[in-house]
Amino acid sequence: PYIPGKLPSDCDFAWPGLASAFPVFKRSPPLAAEALGFMQYNGVFDNGHEGAVGPNLGRLGALNETTLGGLSAGPLALFNRHGMAAVISAHSNFMSAAADVSAATGQLDYGIMGSVEEIPTGFTVSHVFYVTDRGLNRAFEEWGAHLLAYYDKPKGRAVQEDVTNRFLGYTTDNGAYYYYHPENGKNYLDTLLDVYHYSKAQGIPYRSVLLDSWWYYQDSRDKSVTLWEAREDVFPGGNEGIHDLGEQTGWAITAHNRYWSNRTAYDTLSGGSFEFVHDVSSPCDPSAAYSLPASHSFWDFLFKQATTEWGLSTYEQDWLWPQFLGMTKLLTDAELGRTWLMQMGAAASASGVNIQYCMALSRHALQSVEIPAVTQIRASNDYGPTDRSWQWRIGRSSIFANAIGLAPSKDGIYTTKRQPGGAEGDFVETRPELELLVATMSTGPVQIADGIGYSNQSLILRSCTEEGLLLKPSKAMTAMDFSLVAEAFGETAKPDFPNRSEIWGTYSEVGGEHWWFHVLAADLQEATFLRLSDVVGMAGFIGSGGGRDDDASFGSGASLRAEGATFVAYSLGGAGFDVDSLRLVPLSVGDPSAGLALNSSGMLGFELWHFALVLENGVSVLGELSKFVPSSPQRLQQVWYDASSVRVLVVGAPGERVTLYFALADAKGFKVAEESCIVGADLQCIVTLSYEGRGAVF
Repeated sequence: PYIPGKLPSDCDFAWPGLASAFPVFKRSPPLAAEALGFMQYNGVFDNGHEGAVGPNLGRLGALNETTLGGLSAGPLALFNRHGMAAVISAHSNFMSAAADVSAATGQLDYGIMGSVEEIPTGFTVSHVFYVTDRGLNRAFEEWGAHLLAYYDKPKGRAVQEDVTNRFLGYTTDNGAYYYYHPENGKNYLDTLLDVYHYSKAQGIPYRSVLLDSWWYYQDSRDKSVTLWEAREDVFPGGNEGIHDLGEQTGWAITAHNRYWSNRTAYDTLSGGSFEFVHDVSSPCDPSAAYSLPASHSFWDFLFKQATTEWGLSTYEQDWLWPQFLGMTKLLTDAELGRTWLMQMGAAASASGVNIQYCMALSRHALQSVEIPAVTQIRASNDYGPTDRSWQWRIGRSSIFANAIGLAPSKDGIYTTKRQPGGAEGDFVETRPELELLVATMSTGPVQIADGIGYSNQSLILRSCTEEGLLLKPSKAMTAMDFSLVAEAFGETAKPDFPNRSEIWGTYSEVGGEHWWFHVLAADLQEATFLRLSDVVGMAGFIGSGGGRDDDASFGSGASLRAEGATFVAYSLGGAGFDVDSLRLVPLSVGDPSAGLALNSSGMLGFELWHFALVLENGVSVLGELSKFVPSSPQRLQQVWYDASSVRVLVVGAPGERVTLYFALADAKGFKVAEESCIVGADLQCIVTLSYEGRGAVF
């Protein structure tokens, strides 16, 4: 039997292949000579082995040599160097669908898990093969848009309606200062209230808190959940203590959960009121035995109790792969996995609760397209002590998450380099700016892990407004096509993980007609040239991905194909906010060689570049340079201009000063100007630049 790639567990059981195989793919001899690359999601967090190294990426040879089948395999993309790309995945019954590789024939088979003991009458599984000529990122975006439309799940809900994705938060997850480690002599209620008072004194606008697994009752034998209620030694009064935390802070509550014990107090076998599905022993660990709720009514009860008694906002379902691979009945029953997640999701929606998936396999992520309540997914392993050197690398897993309407979560962030006395002792964080930048660009939660007295308030406010509204781009920042293609075809230095060049990109769209682009280059192993065409190609206008639209416009009246259309690339360097270090580079769309030279940086170095179109009047709106995303659509609402002025409508907290920067083109290059406005009671104001005959400020 074929053994799937080892997951971070003891689950080395034999993979029985597929119960049936359709469709089946095999390269025909006339086409086999074409050079194709492949990228396949697999493993935990949809981020490869140990939730770390990213999807399998390389040049396609014989399928049995390069492609991972088995229970952890996910969507597969095939692509060439010229923008053609195809995505293959399950289209229904995601929890029992699977892929396999035939070593004898070199073909890729799709079907139903071979461990399924009985296929019910009328049961179906379907698959999708989606093709585009717009490159790898666009292939996933369009594939995901198809799935979301098919299952009628709105894509924008993740960022627009989930408070933990919209506002700054605080975390106690693995790696955080207070992970299983309250203040000396204090319980968690008092500790978190101290965090709240410290944050208010420092002007750090937390709006939510994540309570990790330390707060509820677990079976000491296998850490499974016996009762999902607050321990009274952790929160005085139990659930009432969590309610008091929310009442006194105004914070929304995200609460962690894991796999259910065979001895859970909710089970009728233990004197409870609900039926559970039981396992005798776990395939991963014979000493453990898990269970699952057998009815929708349990989830209705759980979420109604949590929302009414203590104010649950977001439910984190963690340990998804151990629950799936560690419970025999989830592997042998064709319908149980989907039923479990659908019942959870329906009850969450009924109670107004959002869901984060954590430690998910690709099948869990795919199943979320049927579940509107699922708004976010962890995109890499915990921000814990063993994983921190690489844990921020979510640019590849974010392609998948963003495509299916989920906000990728990076997990926690320390904002200063040294924080002694916490859960990890004398802790050192080598790159707090990069960690916070990545979280902000993810469009998912931004959750600070600091101990009291160790926060960098000015750094934190680069991610948000004074009231904690996160200033994000319009989509999650993801690894750029040209970098993935070059790596797949061996055109760059071979990565030696965890050392690997990361070049990610995204954009901000304001008012439906104004666009800015953002590129992060981190840990570059060699100097790299970034072409302007690859940058603007991220939004599907022009670029190396094919499918080009010669008439594409940014709403400013300047066609991107016009000889005179120009962007200004600008950067403040890596860390910090210092306008004196601002670099400005004009780049013309009409010049096919236009671009930037990105320098080799090594593990600790990074560059963040933004790209703004030069308007017809010669002005570029650089935006709020004190923020990681200076042109965030959460801040900028509309741009108007004429021959002598530019006006920008911005939003914020009443009394907040918003300062924007502008670049004015002239015969000698660019001059930089700044203007401000004060946000009024209507939560908005207009920044106006009148520039006729004006000199440079800097």
